[in-house]
Amino acid sequence: MSKSFYRYLKGLQQEGEGDERFRSFVPENYEFKAHFEEDNGESFDYHSPVRPSGTYTDNDLVVCNHITLTQLWTTYWDWRDQSQQIVGFEINGDPEGNHSRVSQDVLTRIDSSLKSVPWLEIRSVEGNWRQVIVHLEEPVRVTSREESAALRVAVMSLVSQETGFEFDDYLKELEEDYQVQIYGFLDTDKDAFQVLKQATVTLPLTELSLEWLAPALVTT
Repeated sequence: MSKSFYRYLKGLQQEGEGDERFRSFVPENYEFKAHFEEDNGESFDYHSPVRPSGTYTDNDLVVCNHITLTQLWTTYWDWRDQSQQIVGFEINGDPEGNHSRVSQDVLTRIDSSLKSVPWLEIRSVEGNWRQVIVHLEEPVRVTSREESAALRVAVMSLVSQETGFEFDDYLKELEEDYQVQIYGFLDTDKDAFQVLKQATVTLPLTELSLEWLAPALVTT
């Protein structure tokens, strides 16, 4: 039986699939990319929202029985509310061009550099690379994908300043809109995204360079 993607995802969440981030994710509000596998071996990506004529609009998909969600990424941009309070990126490559796996030496350096920053959440992705998640003290007004990407760069710049670690060479696709994977791997094993370090505080907006936003900030 066919159903909308939103109903399909809600069913997976209610069945306890994935971890707490996936089960609390609201696809109607947040920008995301989903990857599906079909029974015939084909696969495809599905994005929402879309911007066919300059205005963002919903892109609900009809999910049939012969396709299965295997991966889900998000930017944490609330495109309906035009705001963002969570920023994330993945350290998933190295200067030698290796992707989807970072050497143990580099992972040790990354963990050592990041562990002292109280507003950083660090997750291990199957032990092969790292996710860095930042919760902002207040929502930032973000009206487009481009502004969401700029906010991510501002946060990454601050992380580099605080830790002394230059991340650019270790980001596989910095231009990619969908930076944080919240579902997939190991047949949706709940331990695929292991929390290595919890953030103990949120990041004050006064710490960020947000000159690119006008009017700068809004709270919801």
